[in-house]
Amino acid sequence: LSWITGTAPDTGYYSANAVVWTGSQFVMVGDQDFGSPQPPMIATSPDGSTWTRRSWTPGTETALVDVAVGGGKLTVVGANGKVASSGDGGVTWSSETVSGVAAFTGVAGNAGTRVAVGRDAGYNGVVLVDGGSGWQAASGITGFYPADVTWTGSQFVAVGGSFAGSPILTPRPPVRRYSSAAPTS
Repeated sequence: LSWITGTAPDTGYYSANAVVWTGSQFVMVGDQDFGSPQPPMIATSPDGSTWTRRSWTPGTETALVDVAVGGGKLTVVGANGKVASSGDGGVTWSSETVSGVAAFTGVAGNAGTRVAVGRDAGYNGVVLVDGGSGWQAASGITGFYPADVTWTGSQFVAVGGSFAGSPILTPRPPVRRYSSAAPTS
């Protein structure tokens, strides 16, 4: 492999946290630089070298932690419990309403469904599913703090850890699988 250095969209962010290929472009998310007036970073690139920052209104969000393609749109999730999505390939972004989430840690999607994972204010794990009619909390997440989620082509799989009254993940977190009745394409 040969790596090349790309051109960052600007200097208004501290770190890039995730990137996804949509089939026609890259979408990268990150946080905001301390003291920067710019929102947490969302940027697009046709080649992974030259990036264009996209504007959005983050409210209290300071860091975007993950980005995914699914459910007919791009979705980003943040460390302060915010969700935004784009239905036009990442050019414009709109915040979405979710409740009961203090921090997101991951998001994934397939053709018709989006799944976002994180925690609530009491450090209880949260898995939200949107099959096209809005975000709904999944059940059966007791004692499990999901750190990330992915779509395998046939099911969603979330990984994470468990708590013993402390907001610290165990060194060797268990693997839990959450399957959906979502379409396989």
